[in-house]
Amino acid sequence: MKKEKKIKGYKAFNKDWTCLGFKYEVGKTYKINKKDLKMCQRGFHFCKNSCDVLQYYDDIDCKYAIVEAQNVTTKDNKSVCSEITIVKEITKNELLQAHQNKSKNISTTGNNAHSSTTGDLAHSSTTGNNAHSSTAGNNAHSSTTGYNAHSSTTGYNAHSSTTGNSAHSSTAGNNAHSSTTGDYAHSSTAGNSAHSSTTGYNAHSSTTGDYAYSSTAGYNCISISCGIRGKAKATKGFIFIADWRYTTRKQWYILNTYTAKIGKKIKGKTIKPDHWYWFEKGKLMEEKAEQ
Repeated sequence: MKKEKKIKGYKAFNKDWTCLGFKYEVGKTYKINKKDLKMCQRGFHFCKNSCDVLQYYDDIDCKYAIVEAQNVTTKDNKSVCSEITIVKEITKNELLQAHQNKSKNISTTGNNAHSSTTGDLAHSSTTGNNAHSSTAGNNAHSSTTGYNAHSSTTGYNAHSSTTGNSAHSSTAGNNAHSSTTGDYAHSSTAGNSAHSSTTGYNAHSSTTGDYAYSSTAGYNCISISCGIRGKAKATKGFIFIADWRYTTRKQWYILNTYTAKIGKKIKGKTIKPDHWYWFEKGKLMEEKAEQ
């Protein structure tokens, strides 16, 4: 954990400009006693990197702003300060464009190698066993072909792919793709409208974003779709889907979750191989996947 005197950053708010029950206004400065500062408990929170903001607030009605902070403590991708000024409101597109466009290519071929990029439109690739490949830029690509390798992206429209056994592939950006072909592999996405796919035995495919897709083709695999109107599909394994409901107060909540192996039933409907399943207003929907 390190401290900085004064920095520029980005902050997101609810549509009424509140955050954790505290209401902000553009142009105003807010302060607390420096002695009371505590990460995730007390203080004004923000992110140095504009894209990191969307890990905490990414609803359609969210507000975003450029901020100026003093007496800052930073840990991982989050910062907390005792004094913050809400400098200027920006749109979500402006938030995403805050990064300077950079084009980088990094590649490693040795065992236990590490490949990492943080620029937009960057590429990260490894071919060695136990290697790690990671990108944090928008539209970036991360790929590994070694056994027990890890591939991870946090940028929007990014792609993460692994072909080694026991590999892990993860994306956190919207519209991102995560894919693994190794046995016991894990594929996970957290962005809206993202795709997660595995073809190895006993692999796991998981999505948590709205309108996201989760697919598995191996035996004993689990395809999990937890986002609103997210779809799950399996060839020989299991699917797990959530029944989201919308209240009169315009809030989403999960009424129930369902899991079934291919050939078994959910709410009286037999789950077929290579069919997409999701809930709409309590009704289990079905659609044959395109070949």
